[in-house]
Amino acid sequence: MMRNIKRNLLLILTLISVMVVATGCASSSNKQATKDTTVKTKIVVATAALPKPFTFVNDKGDLDGYDIQVVKKIADLLPQYDIQFEKTEFASVLAGLDSGRYMAAANHFVMNEKRKEKYLFSEPIFKEQFGVAVKNGRTDIKTLSDLSGKKTITLAGSNYALALEKYNQAHPDKKILITYSEADLSKTYQDIESGAIDFVLDQGALFHQYQKTFGLNQNFIKLSDEDSNAIGIPYSYLLIQKSATGEQLKKDFDGAIKTLNDNGTLTAISKNFFDGDYAPKSK
Repeated sequence: MMRNIKRNLLLILTLISVMVVATGCASSSNKQATKDTTVKTKIVVATAALPKPFTFVNDKGDLDGYDIQVVKKIADLLPQYDIQFEKTEFASVLAGLDSGRYMAAANHFVMNEKRKEKYLFSEPIFKEQFGVAVKNGRTDIKTLSDLSGKKTITLAGSNYALALEKYNQAHPDKKILITYSEADLSKTYQDIESGAIDFVLDQGALFHQYQKTFGLNQNFIKLSDEDSNAIGIPYSYLLIQKSATGEQLKKDFDGAIKTLNDNGTLTAISKNFFDGDYAPKSK
């Protein structure tokens, strides 16, 4: 009798052990499954940290600016992505999109035909007003055609550089004198003040911000629709790698941008950096 009791007790203990092990395995499996479903897709967004205040490094050493804050708000709406920034040279931003190093770029990009061939564009995040910045008192510059023989500085690969280069190709005997630089726009405006250059192509929100900050003795001449169209469509965007993954990312980014536009977030960010509403109300 005692032997049977011991045998039964041993059997019960064995069954309990098996159940505990099985339950532990199932729990571990469930935890792993839960973990797997929360894995985020890493998205690296490149920026050259200029021009300020669209993208720059702030006093704390962190990336900041209109474009950067917009992307951060997009990230809040898209928990499936782990969105990170990487600062690099402007030329490397585009090269990185080409190579697949970056999935997106935030650098106050406007649309042009050359870029449309290579990249996807998000919904617009900012509305432009193109024009020419000159020293106060100048009356000889009012249109793009007035820039022939004049000196300027611009960022290589920018929409302004492309527009100026296109103009020079069409007017080989009346070329605009272009110097390329990655210096902050504040240095370029100083060169206008000193007379080192005659003008700079810019957009109104950026010019007025610098004028307010540095007390520029300069005037901003708004370009006609025809001249503005020669520079590009009057909106800025986020660039996205042209790929199957990029197509889905664009779809998700576009939905988030629409939400941010509709709920006033883009307007709030714009007023924070520009003291004005430059949110794109329509395309």
